[in-house]
Amino acid sequence: MFMVNWFYDTLASLGLYHKNAKILFLGLDNAGKTTLLHMLKENRVQAHVPTLHPNTDELIVGQLKLKTFDLGGHETARRLWQDYFTTVDGVVYLEEELKYALGLLDTYGKDTKPDKNSGVRPIEIYMCSVVRRMGYKDGFQWLAQFLS
Repeated sequence: MFMVNWFYDTLASLGLYHKNAKILFLGLDNAGKTTLLHMLKENRVQAHVPTLHPNTDELIVGQLKLKTFDLGGHETARRLWQDYFTTVDGVVYLEEELKYALGLLDTYGKDTKPDKNSGVRPIEIYMCSVVRRMGYKDGFQWLAQFLS
């Protein structure tokens, strides 16, 4: 198993192998979902009009090849969110108040080795800023360890 992991890690470091995953970007209006998506894809910050219809895109972040779904945050779009939950491997939610609303003041994951067989869904919160280009890289690296 060590040789197999070493082989795929070597290919990934050369940009020749990527883990495939589907990621859902959620958050309320003006939370920064589309801005983060474009930062990851184009490495630049730009203003965007509110997302009115679901958008899908593909991008590569480190060793991950992501199919992304940007659904918008307005009330009508939020009705569609549940239709996507069962088809994605991870959810990226942008809005600081979420951790307080869900009572996620103490989370686990950053310092815990992932156990895919535990049946417990890992959750972690990362403070990030697209404008300052900080935090989101760490979040995606953490997420990558749970994706096969």
